[in-house]
Amino acid sequence: MLRMLRMQSNKNLKISVSLLAACFCLLSTSAEAKLKLEKVGYGASKGNFLFENDPRALVSSVQLVFHTGSAHDLRGKEGLTALAFDSILRGTTGKSRDAFAAAIEGLGATIQAGTRYDRTEVSLYTISENLEAAIRLLAEAILEPAIRPEEFSQLKGEHLAKLNQTRSRTTALLFRAFRAKIFNGTSLAHSPDGTIRSVESISRRDIRPFLSRHINADNVAVAVNTNVNEAKVRAWLEKYFRRLPKGAPAPTIKIKAAQKKGRHLLIFDRKSTTTISTIVGHFSYPSTYNRSLEADIGNFVLGGGGMVSRLFDELRNKKGWTYGASSGHYLDSPRKYGSVFTLYTFPAAEYYEKAIPKAVEIYENFVKNGVSRDEFKLAKKSMGNSYAFSFANASSRMSNRLYEFIDGSPFLSVSKYRDRLAKLTRPKLNRVIRNSFEAKNLFIAVAGDKDQLVKLKDKIPGVLSVTILQDPIESL
Repeated sequence: MLRMLRMQSNKNLKISVSLLAACFCLLSTSAEAKLKLEKVGYGASKGNFLFENDPRALVSSVQLVFHTGSAHDLRGKEGLTALAFDSILRGTTGKSRDAFAAAIEGLGATIQAGTRYDRTEVSLYTISENLEAAIRLLAEAILEPAIRPEEFSQLKGEHLAKLNQTRSRTTALLFRAFRAKIFNGTSLAHSPDGTIRSVESISRRDIRPFLSRHINADNVAVAVNTNVNEAKVRAWLEKYFRRLPKGAPAPTIKIKAAQKKGRHLLIFDRKSTTTISTIVGHFSYPSTYNRSLEADIGNFVLGGGGMVSRLFDELRNKKGWTYGASSGHYLDSPRKYGSVFTLYTFPAAEYYEKAIPKAVEIYENFVKNGVSRDEFKLAKKSMGNSYAFSFANASSRMSNRLYEFIDGSPFLSVSKYRDRLAKLTRPKLNRVIRNSFEAKNLFIAVAGDKDQLVKLKDKIPGVLSVTILQDPIESL
């Protein structure tokens, strides 16, 4: 009898403790852990809720934009951010991976995570009639990730397999090696998925503490495209994410990499290639640059305009040396603090000695002399007409608003954009080109047989050094 009384007493004590813990949880949730959404207006930089309504949309999207990217990876564990956020989609404490996937599929929805250098987006897409139920599952994934040993092991294996698959893609390897060289010693030197050595060093024990630091109400913005009433969507988000804890935003990553003086040839040794992937680049202006519109017009003429651009016309149409040529800010980085402007071309191996020096010459002439009257006229007409596509639908508007909100790039209305374009003269554009682009100090990266490509040192004027790039997949 005494034993039975003790057992009952212990049972009652456990129940009391559980009830006390539950009460504490509810109190802390309502007092400290409620997600409060503050709407971000057009052109605004404050707030955490961006909303676009499209009455005709049958599909809705919800993006949780965490201000945590691969630049926040722990040293020696590059790829941690991507692996950690992918792991939340492998089942919850209440659902196995298969059960969670079945629940999502049953709604006609998808949830995916994508990591960049300064952010990670966890994105939900669903038919609008199931938006509330899909938001509930999204919240479950964020707030209750199971991170089971067997699922983490499989996910890590998948990340390593993708890295190994990249070895077969010459252009991807070149861009990785190029990045590792020019951003050497900074947190932008590695790609978001890390390297084989760094991913192998990540253990399941690293994941939950990392997520605990970065998944919080003060480190996330929410972007929604839908045909559902805004107030209703806001209520659903605040209801299902009410347990999202308060915390601190991820530290701002500001990288100041130094541009080396002169021209420098970087060679990634790759035997038996039929084309020579080529990157010509330099550090460039930030997304907040007040002459970005004019610089974009210049880039349209140089290589951003596709088949009507100068690079494509000279190297492909007239010479037939290359399969393609273009220019732009192709190297992903937080452009708010600067960027890398690049020319990209991939001439046939038999023509690389002519095509690559010619590409550098074309760029040098562009910086020095600007654009012609005919080029200027075509660029203004094309850019002025195509800009309206930025507002074509809610998805397009949201993409540009997110770029404005996170990177600080002004998202002008069509009328304001066209007004600035109408006032732009060719002499003014050419001044902007001279001040915005750089042809004297360049990194020139090529992929192919190093014994052949080293000849480019004598073909391109001003090359001061030759560096053989290391394998960017194995380690940094």
